[in-house]
Amino acid sequence: MYQRPVDHRPLRTNVIAAAALLTLAFLVASADRLTTAWVEARTAKAFQEGMDIPLPPEVHVRGFPVLTQLVDGTLSHVDITAHDIPAQGTGRPLPVTELALRLDDVRNPTTTVRHARARRRPLLTCRTRTCRTPSAWRSPKAHVPAR
Repeated sequence: MYQRPVDHRPLRTNVIAAAALLTLAFLVASADRLTTAWVEARTAKAFQEGMDIPLPPEVHVRGFPVLTQLVDGTLSHVDITAHDIPAQGTGRPLPVTELALRLDDVRNPTTTVRHARARRRPLLTCRTRTCRTPSAWRSPKAHVPAR
């Protein structure tokens, strides 16, 4: 009696499709993480230049995926922590050992980076307990955690 050979093509096709899907997911996640690192580095550099501080701050862009947030034009959460900000004239009469900022719904981050580099203005103005960000950020929910 003759038996037909087993056809392995459907299994092979499914394995190839699964591998291609996993590779695509990995590439998208990697692109998102690289974009996150790029946005954090640019924000840290702009903050350092704008505030004229010796060390770059720690910047963390929270939320996943960051790519869709950039396409939308709004970063949902950005945390900035700067250390050892020296006193500087009348605009900054007291040194600050640590400044921790949590910014929510930050709009147009690339405009902010260009604005900070072109104008070399501080990205944050603090007087007593009130901190204001420039109007270019248009962040309706800027929050400075209390210590």
